Amino acid sequence: MAWNFIAPNVGLMVYKRLYTEDAIKRKIKFTPAQNNEKERLFIDIPKDAKVTPFDIFYKAVFANTLKDYTQIENNAASHHFNLATTYPGLLCGSGYTHDSNAKGDIKIGFYFDHTTGQPVIPGSSIKGVLKSVFENEKDQTDQTSLDTIKFILEEVKKRCTDEQNKNAWENMLKNIDIEALKTLKDDIFGKQDAEGKDVFFDAVINIEKTGKSKKFLASDFITHHPDPLKNPTPLMFIKVLPGITFEFRFKLTDSTVEIKSNNGVRKISLNANQKAQLFQEIILTVGVGAKTNVGYGQFK
Repeated sequence: MAWNFIAPNVGLMVYKRLYTEDAIKRKIKFTPAQNNEKERLFIDIPKDAKVTPFDIFYKAVFANTLKDYTQIENNAASHHFNLATTYPGLLCGSGYTHDSNAKGDIKIGFYFDHTTGQPVIPGSSIKGVLKSVFENEKDQTDQTSLDTIKFILEEVKKRCTDEQNKNAWENMLKNIDIEALKTLKDDIFGKQDAEGKDVFFDAVINIEKTGKSKKFLASDFITHHPDPLKNPTPLMFIKVLPGITFEFRFKLTDSTVEIKSNNGVRKISLNANQKAQLFQEIILTVGVGAKTNVGYGQFK
């Protein structure tokens, strides 16, 4: 399909175009190496400045609506579901570098689709979140993993409206154990010597469900406390606003795993539709992105 480039590429604006604006270029200074100090390139804005050249730029970025954006399509996805961000919003890509360290500039990175500039949730992040429920911090499936999955399976079962589907989840609850969960995890996500059976695509904004008149980005602050005896340092970052619908996309297959024991061979099956239901419930339970422990990255 042909992309509609009327809409601004926000990622390009924030990571590159921003620093070519005349008002900001004039503030860029260079000091050569001298004595024990290294050479330094920096944006010279006083720490106590009330306004900065960044203010107008970011105001324009955050004023953008979805009016001129084209939906990011993915014909390879076999399954999808839509979830909307909740308050306070979504922070994704905080590990990316964006550190001019200048007053008024954002201090934490953000992830944008390279082509369109729309905020997206990387498929690798989604896969990581889903997989984390199947294992502990040491990448091992244990009793805590099993208890977590059982809790989520119970929640999936509660949402079922058809009796046959509800019985299938009940059967899964009765038969799942640590060994079965580990085998299922390897089948879905893969292991060192083998790829998993399923594909995890980027989640993208569903423009139709969100509404074209909707603003989708804003600034927010995390207050960093490096020292209890010093004033905290507020760090500005970009977030996706609450009420933005994301479409989560996957290419899923049926999984049937065999577990051998002294009592013979047991089979645990999870078809592609059940995986989609399970993945949705995991995301609703644990969230996606950074700072989920303080409310970001939660969905409904």
